[in-house]
Amino acid sequence: MLLFVGAVLLSSTRSLAAQSATLTIGSAADAFPAGPFGQGTDASIAMGQTFVRPADAACALTCYLQGFSFWLGNSQDLAQNPESLQFRAYLAVWAGDRIAATAPLFASEVFSGPSGASQRYDFAASNLMIETGLQYVAFLSTVGFALPGDPTTSDFDIVFGDPADFPAGGWVYTNRGSVLDDLSSTPWDLAGDIPELQARFEARFTTAPVSHDVPEPAAALLLASGLLALVLAAKRRA
Repeated sequence: MLLFVGAVLLSSTRSLAAQSATLTIGSAADAFPAGPFGQGTDASIAMGQTFVRPADAACALTCYLQGFSFWLGNSQDLAQNPESLQFRAYLAVWAGDRIAATAPLFASEVFSGPSGASQRYDFAASNLMIETGLQYVAFLSTVGFALPGDPTTSDFDIVFGDPADFPAGGWVYTNRGSVLDDLSSTPWDLAGDIPELQARFEARFTTAPVSHDVPEPAAALLLASGLLALVLAAKRRA
């Protein structure tokens, strides 16, 4: 029985004490579809949002990105065969009009869809250090996937607002390129040239790295007590 309890306690997880901050741009009420995003004639192979380290108390000393979100849709006006769309999410340093010529800081697993309007996609990007003085871009892209015979696209939710509310970022996209290296060697078609346009976007940060698979203090104490009991029982049998 004690061995079972120990196994359960070892599986408990916790996060290091950390303050959190969330950058939220737009909402369901003010979002509208742009695009098409995906593969096909005139489709954008990459769309995203640029941003800098939040000016929030949680990121005053150190700042770690834990994840971000975008919204895609399948309206009749823009989307074509969206159920066949495949894409990845990326995070990279932004070099003004393209991603920096270094490996992306993050690449997600393959996602597909969407199957409805304004479908939220969440991407876990644990413990990515966000530096002061750099601009970053989180984006979705279909590069690396075979080009289908028919257009395969979705909508991409954006918002329109006062650029003073978003002084450090903007909605960006490109229609050019077939491999990831093209996104750093070729200027993007819209690199924040219209400051009123922003992606509907959410990014989640913490001031300290988040750790996993670490026993809680109370769990560790109980585990130690259980192991001690096993040792004493073994000695008595001996």
